[in-house]
Amino acid sequence: MEINSVSNNFSKVLDELSSSLRIKENNVGLNRSKLDGDLADFIDLQMLEANSFKELNDLKNVKNTIEGSISPLKNIVRLLHSQNKLLNDIPSLWPIIKGNGIVSLHFGPAIEPFTRQWYIHKGIDIAGVRIGTAIVAAADGEVVRASYQVTGYGNFVQIKHKYGLSTLYAHMSRLNISKGSYVRKGQVIGFLGQTGYSTGPHLHYEVRIGSQVVNPDMYLNLATGASK
Repeated sequence: MEINSVSNNFSKVLDELSSSLRIKENNVGLNRSKLDGDLADFIDLQMLEANSFKELNDLKNVKNTIEGSISPLKNIVRLLHSQNKLLNDIPSLWPIIKGNGIVSLHFGPAIEPFTRQWYIHKGIDIAGVRIGTAIVAAADGEVVRASYQVTGYGNFVQIKHKYGLSTLYAHMSRLNISKGSYVRKGQVIGFLGQTGYSTGPHLHYEVRIGSQVVNPDMYLNLATGASK
């Protein structure tokens, strides 16, 4: 991280300045020891010491400024690390690799394609990509289900994340992980297909808080700033 590099560079500069200050302070003490009573030498020595003291004071001011900057920089680095960790734990990553695909069916009321009856669609359907396209984990988490349903999700995976969140990925052609695995955000967990109760190749993607389904767009927008 660039800001971490800046903080480390500041620390190196501070060490160099501290060494310079010790040298300057030793030189001023050495100059005092050379005083032999001669007036001309005494005047020259006073001018030399005045310049040395000014340079010494300037170095101390720079040192104090850098010392005051290092702590805030380290705090910023810690904050950024914490924010990155938080984002890794929240399902904000588009679940098709490289951001491929489009939403073919949104979350909420919809007409069921087989019965033609109204129902609540519990996630989003992402289509427009070929069978076998990689599907990735939307956040860090543990795989709590990796199974097959003949008339439902087909090949599907459910991942448990922090803060009571979980995500579900359905209708895959095949799985790339097993139950109990720990996955990282962006890791390939399976491949797009049309297994189970499906009218064509697509990914059915759900986000849940506890047992309650919620609109995945709320979390995807954290990363993109707009829905796909």
